Amino acid sequence: MAGVEAMRKPSGVAVGIVESLEDPTGQGKIRLSFPWMGPAMKSAWAPVSTPLAGKDRGCFMMPEVGDEALVAFEHGDFDHPFILGFLWNGSDLPPENEPQMRIIRTPGGHELRFEDKPGAKKVVVKTEGGLMLTMDDAQQSITLTGGGRAVTMQSGQVKIT
Repeated sequence: MAGVEAMRKPSGVAVGIVESLEDPTGQGKIRLSFPWMGPAMKSAWAPVSTPLAGKDRGCFMMPEVGDEALVAFEHGDFDHPFILGFLWNGSDLPPENEPQMRIIRTPGGHELRFEDKPGAKKVVVKTEGGLMLTMDDAQQSITLTGGGRAVTMQSGQVKIT
């Protein structure tokens, strides 16, 4: 009994694998498996922490099934997990390896990129299909690209190519 009780009262944080996003309550919770505890061990539905959450507002970005999650348990109670964040690992790598880049990329390939390189700062919004909006501080330009064409605004001029 002591071993089972110890498994039910985890201390610290743990790594779990996202098993399901189908929260029956519609509250944006996820369910995890814990391979290190055996194939049958699943979490209760766990809320996902986010930088902002409130009535009709917030930051909503759910993981994918199979992602690694860093989970803690309220007062060490295995039945009350909450997700602290998600982890890259040896097989799932970050979308970029440049420290001066900030990227949000969806599984479908849409991307919001902030490039903070000295002298080359820009913001890029890109769709999976290749449509793109680039705001380039170094060039003092805004460019819309799509369908093999581009519209650039720079120095009070508009150029269509």
